[in-house]
Amino acid sequence: MAEKVDELWLRWGAELARLCSSAGRTQTELGASALLSKSAISSFERGTRIPKRHQAEAIDAALSTGGTLTRLWRGA
Repeated sequence: MAEKVDELWLRWGAELARLCSSAGRTQTELGASALLSKSAISSFERGTRIPKRHQAEAIDAALSTGGTLTRLWRGA
């Protein structure tokens, strides 16, 4: 059975993927820095899993985004 993609969160996931790539980090590296699994990062990027606020904040901190993903999370 295919995972259900949430279009609203797919935008958030695309920004996560862009920021991760810009930082030169892999999903595994980012997950380790944010205390999340690689599969969680992957699911967020695909829009099949909705991050909790503290997870968005942890990813922002790990990528030094200045809160970009948390602001998007609030707007979603």
